[in-house]
Amino acid sequence: MRNYIFLICLSVFSLLFMGCPEKTVFVDLNVYSISGTVSNSSSAALSGVKVYTSPATNTVYTDASGNYSITSIAAGTYTVYAELTGYVNYSASVTVTQSQAFTQNISMTLVALPVFVFVQGGTYTMGSSSGDSDELPLHSVALSSYYITKTEVTQGQYKAVMGTNPSNFSSVGDNAPVEKVTWYDCISYCNKLSIQQGKTPCYSISGNTNPSSWTSGTIVCDFTAKGYRLATEAEWEYASIGGNKSAGNTYSGGITVDDVAWHTNNSGGTTHMVGTKIANELGINDMSGNVWEWCWDWYSSYTSSTQTNPTGASSGSSRVLRGGSWNSYGSVCRSSNRNYGNPVNWYSELGFRLVQGQ
Repeated sequence: MRNYIFLICLSVFSLLFMGCPEKTVFVDLNVYSISGTVSNSSSAALSGVKVYTSPATNTVYTDASGNYSITSIAAGTYTVYAELTGYVNYSASVTVTQSQAFTQNISMTLVALPVFVFVQGGTYTMGSSSGDSDELPLHSVALSSYYITKTEVTQGQYKAVMGTNPSNFSSVGDNAPVEKVTWYDCISYCNKLSIQQGKTPCYSISGNTNPSSWTSGTIVCDFTAKGYRLATEAEWEYASIGGNKSAGNTYSGGITVDDVAWHTNNSGGTTHMVGTKIANELGINDMSGNVWEWCWDWYSSYTSSTQTNPTGASSGSSRVLRGGSWNSYGSVCRSSNRNYGNPVNWYSELGFRLVQGQ
């Protein structure tokens, strides 16, 4: 009996001396955070940016310093999105694994959307009696109101949507006009930006509005859609002359070409940042010079008949170009001057701007 009691005491003593068995702690290495900052192209922090992932986790918003943090994310591959009114939506792919640090850092730069200027509708006389023969006959055109971008689409804006920058003059920077774009590139950009911004695309092929799945076919424009599109030739000229505020200038914004345009005699053989020359009566820049701008219309001869919201010929071989470029003589940058190009061609003189219906 004594031996039994002794054994019990010894066992208790052993437990007290050795301590309780060690507790095993399991750490979930598959749970992560994604954090970072969001800024604009000038490196200024952006607050209130909506940041979320797909597959879905939780949605957060950047603070006053542009910081965000999405927590409790399992290992896997995600697309991180950043959205803010007035900016092109941003997305980036990220894969988190057990071999990575607990927090995945992603800093994002948002590019501002093109700024639109309102053009009040009206009636004007299209063409010129002192220009080239294809600017005749003079004819009356009535247009509904619309919006047009203040500047040409920039390299930064194009790259943010299309993922590439085709420009020859990329060294000028993101605020220079994008160039070396075909007419079809411009159409694709319009629809992709429309889809990204939740607007109804204007262009379609056989009813399909997604450029990523286009193969071949006739591009149709729905001018009633609220997405982005190219200007018609009539809309382009009306905006260039200053709309219903027109002062009757030869060039867009003035009578002296050097004041309003980058052309062959002052460009130094390159494009320049948009908006660096005098704006026209509506506050629109660069409709004379810098880069030629693709329009919607097939190039064709004018008629003398009065027209309302004309969209050009139903077919053709070349699309209209307007405005002149860094490589053009000053006289070519007149608001009424016309040019044309094969829609599959691209040159370092070719760019575009956007229109949106009211």
